Amino acid sequence: MKSFSLKERVRFMKKLAFLLESGIPFLTSLHFMEEREERKKMKKHLEHIILRVQSGSPIHKSLDTRPHLVDEQSLRLIENGEMTGTLGKGCGRIAEDLQVRLTNRNRLFSALTYPAFILAFALVLVITLVVFVFPKILSILDSGSAPLPLPTRMLIATSEFLKEKGLIAVALLCGLGTCFATLFKHSLFFKKTCQKLFLALPISSHVLKLLSALLFSKLLSLFLESGYTLSESLYHAERLEKNLVFKKAYAAITSGVQSGDRFSRLLAKERLFPKELAQFAALGEESGNLAKILFQVSSLFEEELREIEKRMFSLLEPALMLFLGLVVGFVAMSLISPIYSLTSSLSQTAP
Repeated sequence: MKSFSLKERVRFMKKLAFLLESGIPFLTSLHFMEEREERKKMKKHLEHIILRVQSGSPIHKSLDTRPHLVDEQSLRLIENGEMTGTLGKGCGRIAEDLQVRLTNRNRLFSALTYPAFILAFALVLVITLVVFVFPKILSILDSGSAPLPLPTRMLIATSEFLKEKGLIAVALLCGLGTCFATLFKHSLFFKKTCQKLFLALPISSHVLKLLSALLFSKLLSLFLESGYTLSESLYHAERLEKNLVFKKAYAAITSGVQSGDRFSRLLAKERLFPKELAQFAALGEESGNLAKILFQVSSLFEEELREIEKRMFSLLEPALMLFLGLVVGFVAMSLISPIYSLTSSLSQTAP
């Protein structure tokens, strides 16, 4: 069954947090939401959760059903809120975090829409010219005695290749993409190799480290504010991390903290995190307010990522326009130059 979208999860958690913080019990809140739910999929899922709660299952286990309406990170926070009596507050923090994720995703989608349209337009234009327009005038170009320019010969070769083996090439690319996705999903060695490669590249390395530091500090802040110890928070952060390289670093930090070493010192030893994270963590340890400091530093990392995002997208649009101009110019030159040479030779041979 298809999973719930991020937008649906945000809507559900906002409603649940509002009802719980208003003093309405969890089961009553679920009944209230289920009775007013118009979408069949969501209504059926809420009915299933209600049955699990009524049968005596804990709240966090009742919510842990497929398709997942609550992710693992949120389940851990709900579990703690259930034990400490702060379920409403915990759901409120989860709703805020999900809303930030949704806002960031929508902003990224909006920023990518125009460049994607330009790229798709360029691709359709080139394929139309090469496959449908160019072959019709190929006989005229071949009738000339003068040798064809290199761009024209390249275009002819591309046109013939797309006509004869275009479908094979598309199928081959789809097959390679499927193989890559399968290996990345099922082979830990292949996945870790790819992740190491991205961390070795200059631009992607900086962005990945900032993004990991942002998620790591925000996640620790959420768990610490929910009443988890630092060791428990690190353990859950390690479990939730998908990148195997960062996961290994989290495990080393968790082990060090459990052995009695300082959290900030362990962060400083790892090269996968910005120096600011270790410095702010040391400040949080000294002031006894690590959760608040980590949340503030996550905001700094988020601002830096937004600045990088703005610079990248401000350069992406002119780069795509330049690419489109070069492609169309190359095709136009490939078509016009032999026609010009042919007409020139005909005018010279005319009496």
